[in-house]
Amino acid sequence: MLICAASAILALIFAAFTYDSFKPSGSIHAAAIETPQIFVLGEWDGKIAVFEGTNTKAPVSVTQIELQTLREADRALIRAGLIAASHAELLELLEDLGS
Repeated sequence: MLICAASAILALIFAAFTYDSFKPSGSIHAAAIETPQIFVLGEWDGKIAVFEGTNTKAPVSVTQIELQTLREADRALIRAGLIAASHAELLELLEDLGS
């Protein structure tokens, strides 16, 4: 399941890359590269934690939402790594899970 989450994160990261020219030598000249801020909701000490990008070693924030209070389907999503592609999406997911 972690591989699926990592693949989804990479797909979101590489979707943001654009280029304006390609030289026969194989080099790409970047016109604009925006790295989207990606968050992953996971488990930390029985609570929902927010991890930034692919860093799952230490959360940037730990919520007060306990996993045991969630439905089994939501617990499974959190344990697998629930991806939020933006800060707004992160807030929306946390609001839904906390209610």
